[in-house]
Amino acid sequence: MAKKYAGLKTVSSFYASDLGKTYYSVAGKDNKGQKIYVIIAKKGGNLTVINQSSGMTEAEIRNIINEKKSPKKINSISLTLIKGDPYWVVSYLNRDNQLCFTTLNFKTGNIYKSIENI
Repeated sequence: MAKKYAGLKTVSSFYASDLGKTYYSVAGKDNKGQKIYVIIAKKGGNLTVINQSSGMTEAEIRNIINEKKSPKKINSISLTLIKGDPYWVVSYLNRDNQLCFTTLNFKTGNIYKSIENI
């Protein structure tokens, strides 16, 4: 779908997230050489295309989580949509080996929501 409807030519990363709704996302370059993310809703197949340069990268999000949360281990980082806006979701283990999730704003990297000590 990303190739057909968003002009995605190459894929560099794949993400999956499930915060009530499931989204699959890919990072790559489109047919114009632009770096993009394509977020696809599992149900309904709605497609959202975002320029990678308009927000935080996965590496930047990893740095923010390491700095602010000091996790023992980052399990996963994925893209999702909340009310139509892109967010990064990070799953990690804290120092007590408890599962935590933090959602960060794609554009700013600000923490939107944290669920800790699951």
